[in-house]
Formats: sequence, C-alpha cells, structure tokens
Amino acid sequence: MKLTPRIIFSSGIMATGKTTIMKALADKIDNSLYLDRDDINKGNLHVAPTQTPDLPSFEEYVNNAKIFPNHVKWVETEFGEMWKVDPHNAFYRRHIRDQSYLIQMYLAKTNLQCGKVPIIDCITMRQIQDKTLQKIIDSELFSGYPKYLIHFICDEKECYERTLARSHVDEAARKRVDLIKSPSRTASPTSSPEAFHKFITEEQPMLPKELKNYEHLLVNTSEKNVERCAIDCLQYVLR
Repeated sequence: MKLTPRIIFSSGIMATGKTTIMKALADKIDNSLYLDRDDINKGNLHVAPTQTPDLPSFEEYVNNAKIFPNHVKWVETEFGEMWKVDPHNAFYRRHIRDQSYLIQMYLAKTNLQCGKVPIIDCITMRQIQDKTLQKIIDSELFSGYPKYLIHFICDEKECYERTLARSHVDEAARKRVDLIKSPSRTASPTSSPEAFHKFITEEQPMLPKELKNYEHLLVNTSEKNVERCAIDCLQYVLR
C-alpha cells in the first residue's frame, strides 16, 4: 500500500516491542522509510584517529572529558580502526545525542518531499518528558504533513523477561539499562523483577503522565500478535 507523505513516530520503553511492530508496519507501506536513531548513532559514536597539525590527538582532545578509558574503545570499521565512544557520558550528550535527532529530522524532511512516509523509531521516556518529542513534532521541517504517534506498552513480567533475554545477547542493550545513572538505584534493573518494577515505575514509566499531551495510539504488544498490532497501527495512520 502506498500512502501520501506523512510522518510516524513510535515511543515506549525498551522491550515493549516498538521496533518489531514498526518494522512490520513499514513492510505494509510501500513508500515507507524506517529511521532508527540507534542506527544513526552507530556511525556518530565513532571518531577517526586523524593525524594533522591542525587538531590535537583524540586522546589529548578528550583529556578532561572523563571518557578514558571506561567509555571508549579501539575498534575495526569499514574505514579502518577508530575510537568508539559509548552513549552514556557527557561527551555523548554534548556531541551526539541531539545531533542524532537533527539527522533523523532532516532525513525525514527530505524523504517527505520525495513522497515517502518516514517512520521515526527510538523515542523513549526522556524525549516525552522533557518535550524533545514536542519540539520535533512542532518543527517547521514537518509543517503541513500529518503526524502520528504510536506508543507501546506490554505486560510488566513479559517486558522484564524480554529485557533480560536481550541483555544476555546484546551488549549495547545491556549498557542502555545498566549505565543509566540514578542516585536512587543500587542495582541493575535486570537484577530482579523487583528492581525492574522500581525502574519502570519510578525512572522510566511505561505510561509517563506527559503522554496525555500528545494525540496517540496506545498499543499493548502482550494482548495481540505482531501482525494484529501492525494492522492496528496501519489503520491508525490511515485516518
């Protein structure tokens, strides 16, 4: 099915199924363009070891940034060896976080103009709570285009089990949980069902109160299978 240009946002905490459902939705829209900020960050988090008299070495540049050695490692890429910074420090927040949103937005705008339907994934609680999502929706880049927000939730026990399983096979997923700083937390959210309950009620609620400020479709991925959830999403964005 081909749709007229519009933009679709997905939101929800980890392991609620938003990426799985959004990819299933993308398969149903012939002219969709799937934009995951995690994919953008996979490139943005790398720094080339450029040797030039115009720039200090990377090590010297970040000497006071407190990212050595715990937040950076030397990795092989398609373009040779580079420094890879993890996304859990002030360096990331200054140089990469909001820039990634801007990249998503400009790519979405270009593709809207080309008749595409951008699907922007990776909206989490912070973006809802601090109004980052509202700033994106209100941007002049998207003026005149229909906008749809789909928010995902699931059963707490199922969400915990999904998160735990993912953390065992995906180092990046584990770090996204374990390295989120909180003065009130003494254990990883995946350390027990009780710790996870505290995490999703006090730190990252499945249904943040700020969500009421957004028109949205609420999808519970524990109640329906992937195909049914994707059909519900498609019906919503056809309105």
